[in-house]
Amino acid sequence: MGLSFKEFEREGWERVADDYHDCFGQLTPMAALALINSALLKRNDKVLDIACGPGYVAALASEKGGIVTGIDFSNAMIQKAKTLYPHINFQIMDAEELQFSDGIFDAILMNFGILHLAKPEQAIAEVFRVLKPGGRFLFTVWDRPIRSKAFELLLSAVKEEGDLNVSLPEGPDTFKFSDPNTSKEILSHTGFDMIESTSIDLTWSLNSSEELFQAYYKAGVRIGEILRAQKPEAIRKIIEKLENTTRVFQREGRLEIPISALLFKAEKVDIKNQALETTPE
Repeated sequence: MGLSFKEFEREGWERVADDYHDCFGQLTPMAALALINSALLKRNDKVLDIACGPGYVAALASEKGGIVTGIDFSNAMIQKAKTLYPHINFQIMDAEELQFSDGIFDAILMNFGILHLAKPEQAIAEVFRVLKPGGRFLFTVWDRPIRSKAFELLLSAVKEEGDLNVSLPEGPDTFKFSDPNTSKEILSHTGFDMIESTSIDLTWSLNSSEELFQAYYKAGVRIGEILRAQKPEAIRKIIEKLENTTRVFQREGRLEIPISALLFKAEKVDIKNQALETTPE
């Protein structure tokens, strides 16, 4: 029997923890900063960073004065986070089964984690449960390839020169939450209110098109598995294709490639205060 989607993702992140920091350690912290700025954290807010990876969001939240806990289901990622930020509390934990009491966090943050979960709706329900009334939930996802050039360039090159039909464990669509209507509907159905979505336009600065390929090849899980399944000749052609299609993004000897993300923010309704506000005098 093959791996379940959750097992596949967990094993993948155990394998790529160091490579992820090396390959994406310049890019994903930029989205983490946007996440933190939108969270409007106050000193001593209790903050949970879900799918914390190397701990970028947790570190920024700690700098804002938050009392931070970071969790991830990958032991390798937790160990990496502890090495980078030893002053922060990091724990191995499944986002779909949070081991916390109800209503204890002021803010819960997730940077690109939701697209790696087997049951994202269950994780969102768990977030709602452990948030305080009036608490905020914020998460980021990569935008669809048509609006995110780095993904579009890579996937187009694989489609033309390789094979996208690689067998993977069945899981949610990678870009399911990249549809604002879908994300807002799921958040609203869970009980969240004051739901907002914002586009984050980032620029990925790279030395070469091969560095772009190698980032996903070494440090990707789903997309990395597709790339690692390609034949050597196909890999050579994919990189050659990328060399051609990325030339337009050359700036002073480097590639400056646009890549877009979406940020969602929602609040857990404070039912008690809401009732007071709506009670007629």
